[in-house]
Amino acid sequence: MDMTLEAPVGEQYTKDEFTLNNVNNGVVVGELHQRENPSQKEDERFNQILEENIDSIFILESDPSKSELFTNTQSPTTFMEKALQFAQENRNQMEIMDDERITKDRYGIWKEVGTDFSQRDFDTLNSIYMMRNGIQLHNQSFEQVVSNIQNSEILDEGRKQTYLNEFSKYIRLLQSEDRDSKLASIDKLVTSFFEYDAICRERYYQGKVAKIKEEKPDKKIFAVFGKSHTQGISKTIQDPTYRTPLPSIAKTKWLMGNI
Repeated sequence: MDMTLEAPVGEQYTKDEFTLNNVNNGVVVGELHQRENPSQKEDERFNQILEENIDSIFILESDPSKSELFTNTQSPTTFMEKALQFAQENRNQMEIMDDERITKDRYGIWKEVGTDFSQRDFDTLNSIYMMRNGIQLHNQSFEQVVSNIQNSEILDEGRKQTYLNEFSKYIRLLQSEDRDSKLASIDKLVTSFFEYDAICRERYYQGKVAKIKEEKPDKKIFAVFGKSHTQGISKTIQDPTYRTPLPSIAKTKWLMGNI
């Protein structure tokens, strides 16, 4: 997917494990959601930044206490997790951007932020994404992926059938003579879907951040997001009307038509 990246906002410090954007009356930290090589120096630096922003509203992309990584005592503490604990201990106002809609009404979010994709397009894309990632990345069997859809409490019967139909097409594709070229197209489509969904989520987060700024314009903000979202969130803190532009759907639609 072709996207034009605009110049960074604010003053950005690049650390080994996190980035730091200082913007008007706010700080935006960008992290990788899993720390592979944790550094004590980075922990100390982050703790200092927390203390310097103790009077802020804390905005977190998600609630790390609901992540499997949080309950795994062998996993290093993430910076988002540190921020969550700090805000709880100091009774700061805290806002979590991910909510039930992220899981249960993803297309509703897409529509709200301005997508031109239809519900059917979304279901087709999501079914391919689920099948490819479930089998390739998570080592699930075809039967497991199908069972997840059949037992879904979110999808109605009509949408379940859409997913199952796409799964059947996927299996037939694996048995076709041009399997390799089709899988290459699917991988491009999955990447396109993943990137587009990330921008839709970012625009959803930006709407929430803008509302917080509107309600408490003079309050400092301390935000922790995945690194890919830091520029967009920083721009919205500076200008609450800013939203990351949605890319054209033309390339994704073309890829869908070539599978």
